[in-house]
Amino acid sequence: MTDIDLWVCDALRAALPAGVKVGVEEIRATRSVQVRYDGGAELDIVRERGRLTLNVFADRLDTVKTLAGQVRDALNAAVENTGVIIKCVKAYGWSRVAEGDTSLSHLVAGFDLIVRRA
Repeated sequence: MTDIDLWVCDALRAALPAGVKVGVEEIRATRSVQVRYDGGAELDIVRERGRLTLNVFADRLDTVKTLAGQVRDALNAAVENTGVIIKCVKAYGWSRVAEGDTSLSHLVAGFDLIVRRA
């Protein structure tokens, strides 16, 4: 887990409703968010860019869409509130993922975060 993973998990846990599970492992529980760090680059001595993929799961499509919106809002709020995340840019929008025989709805999106280095 990188520092970016930790910051994002902490920001999401603080902002999302009680009962939403947030972590870096694939949880696949009703109302859960998986934060996956996909790499990044050092921009300069104090900043780096990290690419994150966020997987959002819920029991119904309307619930997962609502949760995905709350995740997006929480990331944007983290820019203003953490002092660590400088900028959040959606790299690709929410896409529905077919889950086969599971009863969960699944959306995925990618975000680039510019952060102050630890």
